[in-house]
Amino acid sequence: MDMIKGAVSAVVPQSVKSYALSTAEYLAPVMTESQFRERGMLTPEEFVTAGDMLVLKCPTWQWSAGDPAKVRPHLPADKQFLVTRSVPCLRRAKALAGSPTGAPIADDMTDEDGWTSTPAAPLAEAQSAQAKAAGLASAGASQAASASVYDHTNLTSSSAAGTADDDIPNMEEFEQDDLVDEDDDAALAVGTMSLDDPPADNIVRTRTYDISITYDKYYRCPRVWMYGYTEARQPLTAEQVLEDVSAEHANKTCTMEPHPNFEHG
Repeated sequence: MDMIKGAVSAVVPQSVKSYALSTAEYLAPVMTESQFRERGMLTPEEFVTAGDMLVLKCPTWQWSAGDPAKVRPHLPADKQFLVTRSVPCLRRAKALAGSPTGAPIADDMTDEDGWTSTPAAPLAEAQSAQAKAAGLASAGASQAASASVYDHTNLTSSSAAGTADDDIPNMEEFEQDDLVDEDDDAALAVGTMSLDDPPADNIVRTRTYDISITYDKYYRCPRVWMYGYTEARQPLTAEQVLEDVSAEHANKTCTMEPHPNFEHG
């Protein structure tokens, strides 16, 4: 099973590098003292603690034991890696080229470290739309509050005048044995659903990914893996997977490698 994984470089063939990194991880000692603040490195215990928090806060994530033959002794047997399944991928990477807002990226928007700032115009438009929506919601709430006070005042005045009982209708006068008009075209037709029925046309079929997070004993950090499926739940080919990866990362920081917690034929 091939999956995408962060790698070090693309200088040597991927298979050779993958084997070298696996060997280095196997020989690397287990870190027992945290170096997260100094070097961004985690101990296995910190990885498990962070994973427990992720599972608690985001129930779509779960711990998995993986293949018993691939158990890493420095991690609990039932907490070898984290996984979330069937994450939708609506568009290909090339459709997202440019800024997150869809605006083109100018040269002066990228700093010396490669970080890109969000264009001001689309951001301002988005903020304006949010403010407008908030204003409409506030106005609607004010009108509803005014109407409530107005009705309450009228009812209070009527009660004081001794006419409240006369204004309340007798609901028994409105009781009917059959409230469904069989000839009403606007009435909702009640039907049944069968598991054999074909999917509805309004269901969006997308690629999906199973995403997992493992602990790398050599780098002492989490590593992210993805396994993709087509709209028909068939495994994606390597070429199809790279369609969902930006050109800056494909075959560089994102590479095809076997998952460390599964046997591979």
